[in-house]
Amino acid sequence: MISETRIVTIGGVGITYILTRKKVKNINLRIKQDGTVCVSAPKSVSVSYLDNFVKSKALFIHSALQEYKKLPKEPSPEQFYHNGDEFRYLGKVYTVKIVSSDGAGDDIYIENDNLIVSVFDINNEKYIRNLIQNRLYNRMTELFRNINDNVSEQFSKRYNIPKASIHIKYMRSRWGSCHVDDGILSINSRLIHYPEESIKYVFIHEYAHFVVPNHSKDFYRIVSEFMPDYQTWKNALK
Repeated sequence: MISETRIVTIGGVGITYILTRKKVKNINLRIKQDGTVCVSAPKSVSVSYLDNFVKSKALFIHSALQEYKKLPKEPSPEQFYHNGDEFRYLGKVYTVKIVSSDGAGDDIYIENDNLIVSVFDINNEKYIRNLIQNRLYNRMTELFRNINDNVSEQFSKRYNIPKASIHIKYMRSRWGSCHVDDGILSINSRLIHYPEESIKYVFIHEYAHFVVPNHSKDFYRIVSEFMPDYQTWKNALK
């Protein structure tokens, strides 16, 4: 694949987009949540045509970028948490409230729309961050293992696919990947911030690659066998 960054101007406003040449039949426009505008197109299409194509989508691009700005930002592993911060967990947004435990022991729990962080030292940012991340990782590990058990059982019954091992890691550009020869799924830890059904979709998507290695109609037919409304939960990840 060959990629280049291009800029088009419409109404005095510049739109920067990344053009990637691929073996595809159609021109595809995708806007990432970080605001990156991506266009994929076959080599046969001229850059002038593609620039005009992006210009024709200016209103759509602007609208999508405005909607993304309204979404809560996903916390990175390095983020510190403060009172009033937004915390996204399984598709819901909670407000962080850090309170003194008064020596009763440190704890984290959800109460209504709040994530309560009860600690002895409310000013120790590093400790609070590690406490939240460790608790989140433990919950994520348990949840992902349970989903893997459930999805693998369904694929085993239908296609005789063995249960895969899962590796959980922080990834910026993929929700998951499948290592067919090794029987391993790499799952993005950021999924814990999205609805549980969206997490399940990623597992189904990756297990479907054990049956069909590409993204053909047959592949998505298999995905829809296990999750008929997969498009809804796929879209929730955008």
